[in-house]
Amino acid sequence: MKYLKYLFTLFVALNFWGCNDYLDIVPDNIATIDNAFVDKYTAEKYLFTCYSYMPSIGNPGKNFAFTAGDENLMPSDDVRAYWEGDLGGALYGQDIQNGYQNVSKPFYDYWNGERNGKDLWKGIRTCNILIERIHEVKDLEDFEKSRWIAEAKFLKAFYHFYLLRMYGSIPIIDTNLPVSSSPDEVKVTREPFDDCIQYIINTLDDSMTDLPETIIDEGLELGRITKVIAASVKAKVLVMAASPFFNGNSNLTLKDHDGRELFPLQFDQEKWVKANEACKVAIEMAHAAGNSLYYFTPSKQMNDSTAWKMNIRNSVCERWNSEVVWGATNSDGRTLQRVGIPTWFSKMTDRHSQMKGVYSPPMRIAEQFYSKNGVPIEEDVDYDYQNRFNLTTVGNDHRYYLKKGHRSPILHLNREPRFYAALTFDGATWYGNGFYNDEDPHVLECKSGDVAHRGRVYTGYLIKKMVHYENSYSDNNSSSIQFYPFPIIRLSDLYLLYAETLNEVKSAPDEEVYSWINQVRERAHIPSVQDAWSQFSKFPTKHTTKEGMRAIIHRERLIELTGEAKRFWDIRRWKEAEVNMNSALRGWNFRGKTDEDYYQVLKLANVKFTQKDYLWPIPESNLIKNTKLVQNPGW
Repeated sequence: MKYLKYLFTLFVALNFWGCNDYLDIVPDNIATIDNAFVDKYTAEKYLFTCYSYMPSIGNPGKNFAFTAGDENLMPSDDVRAYWEGDLGGALYGQDIQNGYQNVSKPFYDYWNGERNGKDLWKGIRTCNILIERIHEVKDLEDFEKSRWIAEAKFLKAFYHFYLLRMYGSIPIIDTNLPVSSSPDEVKVTREPFDDCIQYIINTLDDSMTDLPETIIDEGLELGRITKVIAASVKAKVLVMAASPFFNGNSNLTLKDHDGRELFPLQFDQEKWVKANEACKVAIEMAHAAGNSLYYFTPSKQMNDSTAWKMNIRNSVCERWNSEVVWGATNSDGRTLQRVGIPTWFSKMTDRHSQMKGVYSPPMRIAEQFYSKNGVPIEEDVDYDYQNRFNLTTVGNDHRYYLKKGHRSPILHLNREPRFYAALTFDGATWYGNGFYNDEDPHVLECKSGDVAHRGRVYTGYLIKKMVHYENSYSDNNSSSIQFYPFPIIRLSDLYLLYAETLNEVKSAPDEEVYSWINQVRERAHIPSVQDAWSQFSKFPTKHTTKEGMRAIIHRERLIELTGEAKRFWDIRRWKEAEVNMNSALRGWNFRGKTDEDYYQVLKLANVKFTQKDYLWPIPESNLIKNTKLVQNPGW
């Protein structure tokens, strides 16, 4: 039943009816609403309209978490202008990186649905109408009504969660106000953060009563929301609420006009306990539904090193694989792949080529991956960290990762398989996309004058992990990009959240904490936490303390989920963004032609971040219209 987690049916249905048709169902007046519930057919279209407000989480032009943090660096101004028409809203992310977010016209405005945001309040109102009016449909079975109401409740809860994560304390719109409401009655207030969390959890719990365990009719209903998805989102919500930014953050002081504190100023350990319980339930439900960590099935000729890399790549890219708990088909992976695909052939450099090769992580992302011993390179007693930028010649022992004989920095050698699976760079081998012999692999060449350089590998790195290995390209500028649903939640994500919550509720880490993170590490073919730190780290007892294990789990999440738009939110809930986001983004010398020139570390950009940037500003126009709202701190 692993296929049941995606919005594929929804994606097909929306395209079948066409944008104009299904958007016409959005309730702008009473007549339209009445028409929406005449029969099952129109009511189902209205349900799909509730789904249509889902943010495009897998699209780097729509989801700011790809480009507004420190995991990706868009090219410099001259290259930026070259690609602007194609990347569109992705450039808003760079504007946020540069400190240009504002209150007058915020980038990615999900309050009003402007500047690449969606109007999630409208989405919530649409869900409320379905919940209120679906009983009017005469040709709908009772079990169908209950299920559709449950789906609308889930979506309503998720949209509240999405807004809460962005803006902090928000209004709660559980029911729509009547048309006869006075101007003062429609001026809603922001509710205290903990009240918002409780409302979202209650709504998710309520939805799970009538959501199916799995989808029986995959041909017709593949992708509808299930209990597993709702339970996993519940775990995510409670982990966010328990994390340092929202749990006793003395810097987050805000009162409304009635003097109510909108954020909790006192730390509450019980929040970690609730998050831990929710993660456990979500994992148990996922296992019962057939989810498991993904392992690639290699061909007989494939080397183990290549298979380890494919474990990681295909856990994201293989359609309907067992690891994806919830995937988004409104973000089908094609756009994300196109900004991560290198330029292989000279004719692929045309401006209108589908291949952009500009989703370019800075060097800090390359440095965060472990050594082959499974510990940070700056901690590894065997790793030459101080000389990591010095050049060396690649030997035969690295031939499945790097071109033998290539002059490469030490930084690119003796790293864990996830480093080579997630990133590609000058001299790196590439399996797939027409190159299926790992004894004679394709090699990326990124220096000035090389073909891949024309695709703008700005920092020297691209996200290979998000590119499907069965895509095909040719030197006549044609291509075939494989579809896959972007993973909103993977099982490894839940495992690491569970390890994190276990560590927080226990006085010290134990075998149970280690076991969940070690399952993720085993799939990546690196030693267990206990073996790695006790044998190879300069801090051999780090994993035995709560604080040390917390740092290990944080880094494990950043590594395992690289490129999946999770880092943006994790470093915020951990209250670590001001550290990560106020240091220079570095990369190799983009214009270097020789080894010595290219492998020079350059400061490519400075990102700017202050305390106010943890939360989005409420648009100024809304504060003027609704005087009961208060602005977020610093804005």
